[in-house]
Amino acid sequence: MKLPEEDELLHDLYENQEFCKLLARSEFVEQDEWEQWFAERLAYRPVSYLARTLYELHYFEQFVFNGDAYASEVWSAVDDFVEYLDSPVSRPSFLKRIVSSWIPYAAMIFAILSLALWFNMPLDYKSVATVAIVSANDQRSVSLPDGSRVILNKGSQIKYREDEQGRHLELEGEAYLHVAKKLKDKVRVPFTVKGDGFEVKVLGTRFNMINNKHVKLIALDEGRVSVNQFDKKVIMAPGQVVKSEGNELKLVPIKAVLMNAWHTGVLQLNNTSLHEIVTWLEITQGVHIVNNLPKEVQGFTMSGEIDVRDQENLYRSISGIYNIEIVKENDQIIFKKNNQ
Repeated sequence: MKLPEEDELLHDLYENQEFCKLLARSEFVEQDEWEQWFAERLAYRPVSYLARTLYELHYFEQFVFNGDAYASEVWSAVDDFVEYLDSPVSRPSFLKRIVSSWIPYAAMIFAILSLALWFNMPLDYKSVATVAIVSANDQRSVSLPDGSRVILNKGSQIKYREDEQGRHLELEGEAYLHVAKKLKDKVRVPFTVKGDGFEVKVLGTRFNMINNKHVKLIALDEGRVSVNQFDKKVIMAPGQVVKSEGNELKLVPIKAVLMNAWHTGVLQLNNTSLHEIVTWLEITQGVHIVNNLPKEVQGFTMSGEIDVRDQENLYRSISGIYNIEIVKENDQIIFKKNNQ
């Protein structure tokens, strides 16, 4: 149960300028860096876990649920438990004042996380029912009951459940996953993702996965994953992309970071060859490119960023960066040498 001293400590933490700078960063603060920050400031360690959960909820607030219709329900449920335990609530706690201004989360998900956090009770795998989430017309980011985060591309859906054998997620469409480390009896709880005909066992943390009628693909950013299809098995290293073709698992000669453009809005080039760009376009845009470029031109590498939110800008930027001509004829896209 949360003590008054922790309330004051949390208040002091949010007054700390270095901590506020950490929260204000646009890039996500990974767990290792978070733990290192608190290890260097031992006075705040008692509220590290609480602050971490608040941070993760706040960070993904802009991608999750809109509106604050569920805020009162969440705090009503929390206050009921506090009252039940004979803990007096004479004023809104600092925690409540922080969260109430940015808590547009579904009551069920937030209540599960909040109550487990407040009373230091581990989640019971048998009690977690199947959670089904659909992203219809827009991208959507959600937190799973185990603390993992999933960004769904539009037209995608997942089903998640937990049992004594571990954590299980089924995907249709495209998703970026950041899998939380979870221990049971000091052993890591398995996290498995299933697509149509293949299975991914998570040995690391962050990866992109596509499972639709056109493409079945895994792009690994961090950690390791084991990809299984029929009797085939591939253990991927960070930066690799593996594609399912028929009964084969094939390594795709592009960098995994390129596959993140759909949810970041930016195609990150880091000594990226034009050949990689062609491969990426065919996979992600569902187009066939007629490549009439000489091999030496296809090997050109460039670094930088391209905004991919507008398709016309995408092709215009590729044309300018690599100094080539891109022509659209009917349903074909033709890459050819710029003669100017």
